[in-house]
Amino acid sequence: MTQDAHEAQSHANRLIDGLARTTGLDNLVFDEIGCCNLMIDEQEMTIGFDDAALDMFLMAPVMTVPVSPSQDFYVSVLEDNFTAYFNSAGCIALDGDENHIVWLDRRTLGKLDQRSFEAWLLEGVGCAEFWARELQQRVNSAELASAAPALAEASNDEKVFRV
Repeated sequence: MTQDAHEAQSHANRLIDGLARTTGLDNLVFDEIGCCNLMIDEQEMTIGFDDAALDMFLMAPVMTVPVSPSQDFYVSVLEDNFTAYFNSAGCIALDGDENHIVWLDRRTLGKLDQRSFEAWLLEGVGCAEFWARELQQRVNSAELASAAPALAEASNDEKVFRV
């Protein structure tokens, strides 16, 4: 590990230690791959340290990938990802290994002090909770739409149900 990486790791550890003191949570430490997993307001959140990039990331599962989602669902997720990225609000992505749609964000470690780190973490929880609600609502709406019989116009102005 380079000197810069070692200093960055020490800084990341101090931020996690400070979070532990602020929250009263014991045993908040990075694991062997540089991640610390916790629950905040019933939202799972991973705080990670990337020693190659010298930055930190947040990752939160927002929903299990729906069974047979429509193509429109994935198109809307990609459009939302585009918008979120350009608004500096993280991004949403597919974690195929875990079969989850996740919210992610990344910050340069050198720009994070304790206050900004904790504020970023709370903003991240809010973003993850928003996406969990928003995407589940879309899945529910799509399921309702596909389950409802569709009306089609008949040539003699009769209403016909298509099932």
